Amino acid sequence: MEISTDQITKENEQSYRQLLDNIHEGVYFVDLNKRITYWNKGAERITGFSKENVMGTCCSDNILMHVTQSGVCLCQTMCPLAATMKDGKSREAHVFLHHADGHRVPVTISATPLRDDKKNVSGAVEMFSEMYLPSTWLTGLSETQQEQCLDALTSLGNTHYTEDFMTRAFTDMEMNGIPFGVMLCGVDRFDLFEAKHGRETAERLLKLIARTLKVNVLSSDFVGRTGESEFFLGIVNVDADRMMELARKIQVLTGLSRLHKEGNDDFLMVTTTVSVAMPERDDTVHDLLSRARKMLAQGQAIGGRCVYPDR
Repeated sequence: MEISTDQITKENEQSYRQLLDNIHEGVYFVDLNKRITYWNKGAERITGFSKENVMGTCCSDNILMHVTQSGVCLCQTMCPLAATMKDGKSREAHVFLHHADGHRVPVTISATPLRDDKKNVSGAVEMFSEMYLPSTWLTGLSETQQEQCLDALTSLGNTHYTEDFMTRAFTDMEMNGIPFGVMLCGVDRFDLFEAKHGRETAERLLKLIARTLKVNVLSSDFVGRTGESEFFLGIVNVDADRMMELARKIQVLTGLSRLHKEGNDDFLMVTTTVSVAMPERDDTVHDLLSRARKMLAQGQAIGGRCVYPDR
């Protein structure tokens, strides 16, 4: 449904904005120059950008910077808002927006034209909603369980909890026929990054990668930290082809995450390598994890920034 600006008068403007500020979804308006003229509380919550930081700026000015699953930036050539303002048609898309903290968040967006009292397009409105649910493996834990199961730096599953997940996944596969696969996501040349930027910045980077991983898996999947710069993803009810698709997405999104430098607008970016391993007959937890680590090392040895499967 199209939204007409003549619905908003001086008398009802405040109540209209209060209504939008109390919905769960993010909503913002742009004019024909793509300058943001309204930004609701849902947009603040989902993106981490406050209204004061974005009002009057262009939505592509290092704010949302929507990208596709394959890493294509939509702002310059395929912007849904620009297309809607050009042809007056509403459209939807599944994209990954840039959060103020630097990680990538999966959202569904809908772009709708705004029209003036003469029915001419005068701008556009985008509504967006999150497309993820927290992993059930990482939520609902007691304080004692958190201390035992979660990595202190990233709040992802620790090595012990990761192995527990794998043991249960093997059992579900053998008893119930539920397939699963594992990925290891390693930060390329992390030791050089830490040597150049220091330990504190390196830890902020690890937290950034963890946030990107955490919001880009299903609630039934598992995310852990199993090494200094090594992250584990356990994906359930999946085949090898789907695992490769997901691995490519993870490799792209972690590479597009931005670590903002403190005190200025500059940012740092890194690349990652993702290995993929599917369980084989008579595999143990150790066998599967070792094979994934071998593939990760081989991928990073040839330069990194790739997806490296075990078959």
